[in-house]
Amino acid sequence: MYAWGMQSIETTAYSSLEVMAPATQRELTTLIRLGKLSTEDIADYNGWLLAHNPGEALVGCVGVELRSSHAYMESLVVHPDMRRQGLGAELTERLFGLYVADNADTSDLTAMTLFWNNKFYESLGFQRIDPKVAKTADDVAAKEKHRYCTVWRKS
Repeated sequence: MYAWGMQSIETTAYSSLEVMAPATQRELTTLIRLGKLSTEDIADYNGWLLAHNPGEALVGCVGVELRSSHAYMESLVVHPDMRRQGLGAELTERLFGLYVADNADTSDLTAMTLFWNNKFYESLGFQRIDPKVAKTADDVAAKEKHRYCTVWRKS
């Protein structure tokens, strides 16, 4: 449990969308859409971190896809009422801890994002990598929806 201002936030890790209660799945889908992201591939993610006020609505989420030795961060969304309070950074750092720092099979956490998020990733110690290299090496990164993305990696 983490405290932001006057609020306590709990995070819960899930191994897949399938193990979530249907109501939690609906909340997750609603939050992702609120963040103006696609829900098209969320059933394929290998894990989730969800943040919520105890007994209340979901306020943040991030998914992960595991591909070869990389963990790809997906669908990082923080509810508009909770933004600029460190929740996105906390979710990112916790995801890194779960899937990279404490995992011998995964060498890094990779994020593909639009340019307005670049300072966020840089502030968390991610290194910008050439998107052409990432997209050539990974068929998922090469999807049309990632056409305008920058690529960030943290080892």
